[in-house]
Amino acid sequence: MELTEKNHMDPEPIKTLLKIWPPDTIHLVNPGSHISPSDNFAKQLKILNKLSPVYPIRNAEDAARFDVELDSFVFKIMDSAINLTNAQKTKIAQKKTADRCVICLKSLMSNSIYQYTNFDGLPLDVIYKKCKGDYRIFSIFLDLKINFANLSAYTYELLGAEYRVLNNPKLLGPRMELQFFANACVMSCRSTWDKLLGLIVLVESGKKKYDNYINSTSKKKFIRKHLGELQENMRPACLEEFLAVIEKLDNTFRTQEAHGSGGNIRNTAFSVGSLSNTVLLEIIGHYNYLHEYLDNYWHDLTFLNEKNNFIDSCNTSEK
Repeated sequence: MELTEKNHMDPEPIKTLLKIWPPDTIHLVNPGSHISPSDNFAKQLKILNKLSPVYPIRNAEDAARFDVELDSFVFKIMDSAINLTNAQKTKIAQKKTADRCVICLKSLMSNSIYQYTNFDGLPLDVIYKKCKGDYRIFSIFLDLKINFANLSAYTYELLGAEYRVLNNPKLLGPRMELQFFANACVMSCRSTWDKLLGLIVLVESGKKKYDNYINSTSKKKFIRKHLGELQENMRPACLEEFLAVIEKLDNTFRTQEAHGSGGNIRNTAFSVGSLSNTVLLEIIGHYNYLHEYLDNYWHDLTFLNEKNNFIDSCNTSEK
């Protein structure tokens, strides 16, 4: 972003706007001067990096500890949302209606959404061993695991936001949170799908084909083009079903929210003030689908021992 030359009518420029240039110099966009961090500050950063107990991940033990921290991150958000809905008091004037809504939301949290506490998919320590210490291959699994953890956290944040709307239906603030977390769920769900499909390409067809997938302009078109090859030994062979689920996610939410106008999330969150009837349940349905597949089919990873293209990728990838 370039700033035009100001005249006497322009307001005073914001001097805290920063642009960071490598390696260690912070440039103020305006007025153009720069500040170099002190040597002591740079040394402190290096010390902190060296003290990092888990990242970058260098062995299976680091991977296991990272998994624990990731779980802790999601559990904290999940507990916060659950505790919020366990509150005894409600501020809604129509208390009977409110109580019914809160009861439904509690039931939704406990019975209708897959719990991350029960998620055993993508165990990072096992994956690290399967990748034979090849971090470039391991990071593909790691990105998927982090993305799904983020999606899980956003889903519980969404439920908490829904509860706040039910308790304050006339306030705009809770509705802002509602649409924010609903959008975050949709976008995170979509990016999780892209990473999952990429992982399937890696496992079934190897690293070179994975690189082609990553560089393709349309991930869905790439999968359709190579559907037969990818599904030949895939168990379960469900790529066509995946593409149908992704298409539904795109048509119902993602395309509208990212590229169009009048999206379901915005209309429902701000016009109605609650997502409970339709939108919330559909988003949770998409989350549950991913949760069930990853938990069921990416927990016991012994099948990777039979994937020669994956094994070859781990043996030949640059380290």
